[in-house]
Amino acid sequence: MSGVKLDELNKTISKQLKESEERSARFVQAFVGSIKGALLSGKDISLAGFGSFSLATADGKPLPAVAKADIENDLAKRLSESNATRIQSMMDGLLEVIKSEILNGRSIELDDIGALELRREKPKIEKQAKGHRLIKPASTTLSFTCPQPIVTPAGQAKPLFSPADGFKKRVEQSRESTILLVMPERDYFTKTLEYYFENAGWDIETMTSVEEAIKRVESGKAYLVIMDAVLPDHQKFAQRLKFRGETSNVPLIALWPNEQAWKVLKEVAIVGDENLAQPFEFRQLLDYADSEIMRAAEEELIFRQQINIHIPTDEQSIEKVIDMVHQLVDLSGITEEGQVALCAAFREAVVNAAQHGNKYRRDKKIEVQYLLDAEKITAVVKDQGQGFDHKMYTSRGASKDAVTAARERHAQGRMGGLGILLMLRCTDHLEYNAAGNQLTLTKHLKGAPKEA
Repeated sequence: MSGVKLDELNKTISKQLKESEERSARFVQAFVGSIKGALLSGKDISLAGFGSFSLATADGKPLPAVAKADIENDLAKRLSESNATRIQSMMDGLLEVIKSEILNGRSIELDDIGALELRREKPKIEKQAKGHRLIKPASTTLSFTCPQPIVTPAGQAKPLFSPADGFKKRVEQSRESTILLVMPERDYFTKTLEYYFENAGWDIETMTSVEEAIKRVESGKAYLVIMDAVLPDHQKFAQRLKFRGETSNVPLIALWPNEQAWKVLKEVAIVGDENLAQPFEFRQLLDYADSEIMRAAEEELIFRQQINIHIPTDEQSIEKVIDMVHQLVDLSGITEEGQVALCAAFREAVVNAAQHGNKYRRDKKIEVQYLLDAEKITAVVKDQGQGFDHKMYTSRGASKDAVTAARERHAQGRMGGLGILLMLRCTDHLEYNAAGNQLTLTKHLKGAPKEA
């Protein structure tokens, strides 16, 4: 969150007050001086429509105020201004600028007194009396931080700030807590979902059009999307949600019409972070929603992008997913050399999964997970084959005679390992799971040293 001193906002303040920049600068200086003077004198301060300052001991116990400060009168004296209405109007205008800047995410520094800023609190789970869990939405509060204690007639103290009711309400509403339902229609099931989440304090929006859902998710903050995969163009929405950096980490729960539609895909599909096939228990969906909101809250500072893609085992789908990953890598910030290397390794991994893992059987799928954080790209490729003993290939891949050994295996009609050698050379880290049917490729964005 960016911090700014009031004198840095002089142009904005001047426009709001309808005064010259010189006069508005004098007013800001007088205002900050008046606040600071009142606190140093041990006085409480009340600013209509904005909030109140008080004093407390180092351990947070309130200090009795010497008196209540008369900020308007003090400003009049500092500015040699006799028109009380003018002083009040200018102060109201200044406070509106401060409120607007805070609500727009800026930290406002009041000289060396302290800073006012929004504080975001993550969603949390609350247990109800009957044992049910209930996710409470993310909340926003106004924080006042003081770098060091001030010396008052009563001794050292720290200033506290409490926003006025109207300002507090605007603060609480400054970050939307929305769950988006993308459904074919607003039926009984959808209304039941709406009722549950509304009771937990969430704002719920239901969209029955993919185009409208895309507009909504791109114009505001959704904390969770529940999407019915029977909707036409549902993949268009899923791709827009997950490919955009701003919305990629919004958890997506996909509802599939049946187990077959989920297990055997007809085309490349961006799937949910969680997926449910009909029929399922309503409570199961709610549990998934709770878990996904909490997971996203924990991981939002780690991952910049998270995408799950499932593909049927055929050449057209393989080429399509390779093209999708090319697009993602191109937007990641990795060097051009790193892009070429990672995409070559990814192609090899997907082709191997189709050929050696799934044996090009259309009733089997390949799962791809793409993860981007501040330091690296991770691509996970999983097939539905039996796996293989990969340890020999990966260990030999690092040796100087790996190419010779691979050629010998090819001559014997066995799996050669040249592809593994290529992937080892093109990534910073390569790892198979124990079974050998899942491969994780890692490439650092800025060419970090290879892992041992």
